[in-house]
Formats: sequence, C-alpha cells, structure tokens
Amino acid sequence: MFVEQEISKKTRGIVTETSFFKLLATNITLSLHNLKKDLTFQKNRQTGCLIAAQTVPLLDLRSHEREF
Repeated sequence: MFVEQEISKKTRGIVTETSFFKLLATNITLSLHNLKKDLTFQKNRQTGCLIAAQTVPLLDLRSHEREF
C-alpha cells in the first residue's frame, strides 16, 4: 500500500508539472504570436510612411496652388 501511495503521489506530481509546462509553452507561443503581429504592424506602418515620404516630393503641388 505504501509503495502504491508513493507512486500515486509521484504520478500526480508529474501530471501537475506536465500541465504547468504545457500551460507555460502555450503562453510563450501566444506571446511570440502577438509579438510577430506587432512587428508586422510596425513594419507595414514604416513601409507606408516611407512610401508616403517618397511620393510627396514627386507631386507637383505648385500647379494646383491657383485652385486653392
């Protein structure tokens, strides 16, 4: 009986640790996914700003001054 109780305790401990590590791995995965989304958003925003900055000097706004 004593051996069975010890095995049961150790098994519960292993299951608890396994569940904890699974939860930890899930949290890390979600954090990495959110970081990837944030970095992609920042990259797209920078690309958009860069394109806008490159496009503005090409516009000929002087020809439209008379309309304003």
